[in-house]
Amino acid sequence: MSSGAIAVGANKMHLPEKPSSVQMKQAAAAVGQCANMFLYDKFFGYFDKTVAQILAPKDSFMVLNLYSNGYSALLGETVVKEAFGLEGKGGYEMESGELALLDSFGKALPLSIFVRLGR
Repeated sequence: MSSGAIAVGANKMHLPEKPSSVQMKQAAAAVGQCANMFLYDKFFGYFDKTVAQILAPKDSFMVLNLYSNGYSALLGETVVKEAFGLEGKGGYEMESGELALLDSFGKALPLSIFVRLGR
């Protein structure tokens, strides 16, 4: 769930205030993510670019949109390890990287970083 998707979803659902329960945040995020993907598709379409939502397998976790907060992929891994209490533990696989869009000159325009955690 991203705060942006929750905010957009809460607005579309005409909620009187920001959701506080996990269930309502999930519902708002689900509605908001659809709206966000529509906008991404529309605006990137002007540049003849295709967009997609990355769906992770059941036992994986993905964090997106950390780049705008100044996180590197390595720092993203640390955030995920801390959030799940994994520091010093094994039994999981982790990969991270940067998502970028190539412009018409072949330069990479960074969009976000991702961290994928699997068992």
